[in-house]
Amino acid sequence: MMVMTVLSSPLGGRDVPVGCQAAGVADFWWGPERRGGHRWNLYCSVDPAPPAQRKTVPELRTQLLDERLQLFECYRAMFALRNLGNKEAVLALGDGLQCSSALFRHEIGYVLGQIQHPAIIPQLQAALELEGENAMVRHECAEAMGAIGKEECMKILERYRKDAERGVKESCEVALDMLEDENGTRFQYADGRPRLQGPNSKHGHWTL
Repeated sequence: MMVMTVLSSPLGGRDVPVGCQAAGVADFWWGPERRGGHRWNLYCSVDPAPPAQRKTVPELRTQLLDERLQLFECYRAMFALRNLGNKEAVLALGDGLQCSSALFRHEIGYVLGQIQHPAIIPQLQAALELEGENAMVRHECAEAMGAIGKEECMKILERYRKDAERGVKESCEVALDMLEDENGTRFQYADGRPRLQGPNSKHGHWTL
């Protein structure tokens, strides 16, 4: 669940207040104010905020990146862009990998893994290769590349399967297993996350 992930995440430091705010977002949306279930969600996932409505990709990008806004509004933009799922929306989401909050960058990496759009590979690679990037962010970017399932992703992940950061190394190994599964070279892969249907996915993944 989102709340458990946020509160147990080792993102540390300045992201602790953001994590508490995210827990509040989830509590609001999962509480009495929630209406409409999953009818707006292509990914059959339990999201901590509804997608923003009737906005263009540039407007959503502005909302996504505006760190003056409440986290709830940033999440709404993130899920709206995810649900659009086209190249313009995916690249706008990729810009979120430059946000100051490691927690939010981690969430961006996760939804990019849900979308599985190959246009985002260069930005995922850059985040994985960034020296000093938070391990949880690198972990999500590695798994997103595994979900995309392209040969170029495999080459990138192979370079980092011996990474000094244990979590990143294991994420690359998991992602490579996912790629083998997508390519039909494994009988079955079980990563603990049910596979779901998304606009660009063979199987999809579920959200935090």
